[in-house]
Amino acid sequence: MLFEELYDFAGQVRKVNIAKPDSAAPFAYADHIESESKKIFDKLEEKQYLKDLDREQFISEITNLSENLNALHPFREGNGRAVRLFLILLADYAGYLLDYSQVSANDIISSDKAAFNGDHETLRSLYEKIVT
Repeated sequence: MLFEELYDFAGQVRKVNIAKPDSAAPFAYADHIESESKKIFDKLEEKQYLKDLDREQFISEITNLSENLNALHPFREGNGRAVRLFLILLADYAGYLLDYSQVSANDIISSDKAAFNGDHETLRSLYEKIVT
């Protein structure tokens, strides 16, 4: 399990509400994580896990999914890394490569923050750079 040697709560869905100090809003309320997660993953299944999309469609969908998973923030720690790993595996399944080495860690964090605060284009631009 990811982070099991670092945190005793690794892999457990959080039961507390959390927010970033510099954010305008909290992440999904703990009581809503399960229902919101179901919505996100049901929609992903309906979209056949993003298979058979052209590059522009894939970028739109992966950007939206990344944004939704970041807002969900189901764990107390390690959400960004877990989401990126999941998206890498999903992209591979869909026939794409996410090459995060094309951007800095700061680019990723600032793009996630911008999207969480309503600026969707910054995150989309990031995926434009890393989707091959």
